[in-house]
Amino acid sequence: NLPASEEKKNLLEKITLFQRHIVELQDYATDIRMIKFESLFTTYNDVIEKFLPQNKSIKLQIIGGETKVDKSLVEQLDISIKTLIVNSVLYGIETQNERIGKDKEPEAIIKIVAEQLNGQMSVCVEDDGKGFDKDEIDFEEDFPKVDGDNQLKNLYKIKESVEKLNGNIEIKTDLEDGFSCTITVPLT
Repeated sequence: NLPASEEKKNLLEKITLFQRHIVELQDYATDIRMIKFESLFTTYNDVIEKFLPQNKSIKLQIIGGETKVDKSLVEQLDISIKTLIVNSVLYGIETQNERIGKDKEPEAIIKIVAEQLNGQMSVCVEDDGKGFDKDEIDFEEDFPKVDGDNQLKNLYKIKESVEKLNGNIEIKTDLEDGFSCTITVPLT
């Protein structure tokens, strides 16, 4: 028989090894759930192409593509991100001729910016389209009221979806200076 102190030492070594294996397994499981945001480029570019009228030209850019995001979180935000993209394509981006008339590049840009900061995931969908005059937007409870088909269409649904994830959205826009909507949600 081993002395009691030798048994304790052996047991402690096994417990320490077991704890290290648990941490490695947790890290591995987390890593499996993560994807690089840039892997969604084709998905979101397909949305643009599906709704793109012939008289518009739009290029998609993803900033922060190396940002790793939880697949389940992306799945929960997917409809909101796609809605923002469709709104930009249909209502926010001018035709090529309109853009040329405004001294803009004929090809518009929709940017999706992804980042993680302080335990939160942030996804911003922005375009360099016509934007809104802030004074003409009717706000209800600090949120824009939507009248008809425009870039704010379905924003309430996005807000509700993001709030279910304990997140929030922020809108920035200026007339002729584009539109952006930032969705921020906790990582866990």
